[in-house]
Amino acid sequence: MPNVGCRLVINDGNIVKKICCIGPLDPGRPVNRNSVLFAGLAECGIELSFISIMDIGTRSAARSNDPADAPHQRFWVRLLPKIVLENVRLFFRILRDIHLVRAADILLIPSYGNYCVLPVKIFALLFKKPIVLDAHGSLYFQRIVGVRDFAEETPYARFIRWVDRTGAILVDRYMTLSHEYNRIISESFRLDPKKFITVYTGTLKKPESFPYDCPPDEALKVDVIYWGSFKLFDGVENLIRAAAVLRDQGRGDIRFILSGAGSSSARLKALRDELNLSNVEMVGWVKEEKLLAYIKRAKLAVGPVGRSLLCSIDFSNKVCEAAAFGKATILVNSPSIREKFVHLESAILFSGAEPEELAKAILLAIGDDGLRSRVGLGARRIYEEYLTPIAVARQFLRETRELVDK
Repeated sequence: MPNVGCRLVINDGNIVKKICCIGPLDPGRPVNRNSVLFAGLAECGIELSFISIMDIGTRSAARSNDPADAPHQRFWVRLLPKIVLENVRLFFRILRDIHLVRAADILLIPSYGNYCVLPVKIFALLFKKPIVLDAHGSLYFQRIVGVRDFAEETPYARFIRWVDRTGAILVDRYMTLSHEYNRIISESFRLDPKKFITVYTGTLKKPESFPYDCPPDEALKVDVIYWGSFKLFDGVENLIRAAAVLRDQGRGDIRFILSGAGSSSARLKALRDELNLSNVEMVGWVKEEKLLAYIKRAKLAVGPVGRSLLCSIDFSNKVCEAAAFGKATILVNSPSIREKFVHLESAILFSGAEPEELAKAILLAIGDDGLRSRVGLGARRIYEEYLTPIAVARQFLRETRELVDK
């Protein structure tokens, strides 16, 4: 629990005492971005309170495995009723715990709460409280712009855009993962860029707190490691095709471990089998201790390497975790990544997101121990300065301090 009554004094004299987090929060499935920020704020001495509802499936209702079922069925039958119901539930939950709103300096709507802004705004106006919305998980940018489930001109897409844009208009600050993300959203929604703030995701994982004394195991020998959800926009297909390029160049000895699962798992396994890649192993989700052992023993990590817009503007969990581990990592040379990472100093950046370019970057790093060591140390410095929980919290407080000063 945070230290109740403690205060964080910002250098210019701004003081934040209490933050009330309002929205869909599932303790059983915490979002990494929320967990890091909450932990950092508690470490800074901020008193946190929570008014939460369990997500009843709004996010899953917005996803599509078959675009043919939308927009009519998915919109009218599945998504719209859930959004209405969640807003009603949240309104009465806030009413029940209204004393928490009254006592707070800032109302924070955490990740995936874009569609729950209206009831929060009602009470924010009543008590003159500023709202900060964490836009991570934006339905419009995740499902329409990023994954392109549906065309922009469909009624479904226009409704989702209206929900997210209205949320951005109603809040005082709209928080995203990177400055580039801010630029794209502010231009798309045609809103004042000054409303948008950047807070990097960070990570709670600290490799030094986990035992690495795993017994020697042939199955744990790995050259290249990728971990996380297998989503269309993350570019796992590019990585598998890069492994095929390397195999064809006589480097089939380079062993790839892909840990995770997702909507693309079956298709990616079929691609691996079609290419007959015996050096690519897809191990699914594994226990954290084993994943950390894989990461420690790997020569190289690979972050999101897709061609999508989301991949180019994201500053994902994998990027932050690899930096915390001090692991040399290959990343797409995107504006978001370049905000903190420098090629051959704290990351190995490659352009084009093509399998051949990715294979070339892997070959460069695998063959140069000194390069990997230097890049890993640089990445660890980025983590320590920007991506620890307390660094993330301080960034949040710097970006929102003027809201409390008003």
